[in-house]
Parts: sequence; C-alpha cells; structure tokens
Amino acid sequence: MPRIEELNDVPEDQVDEVVSDFESEARSEEEKVTVERIKQSDGRWTVRATFPAA
Repeated sequence: MPRIEELNDVPEDQVDEVVSDFESEARSEEEKVTVERIKQSDGRWTVRATFPAA
C-alpha cells in the first residue's frame, strides 16, 4: 500500500522547496514519488506526496 504524506497551509514562496524535499525522499532513482500541489481558497497550498509501497 502506498504511503501518503500531506502538508497543508504551505505559503506560496515555500511550495517549490516542499516539493523538492518530498522528491528527495525517494529511496532510489527508480522510485517515483508523485507530488501534487493543490491551491487552497486562502491562497496557500496543500502539497501531497504519494510514495510507492515498500
């Protein structure tokens, strides 16, 4: 079962850094981490990362 991690209320100027951090958590070059950016109604972001099953 995949592991999902989500951060809410991420400010606009930190979204790219959060995405990069999630992507760097991949265990290997072959492991694909899917990262979604979802704009919230208040202008902040939700960033959701899905990691493949171990």
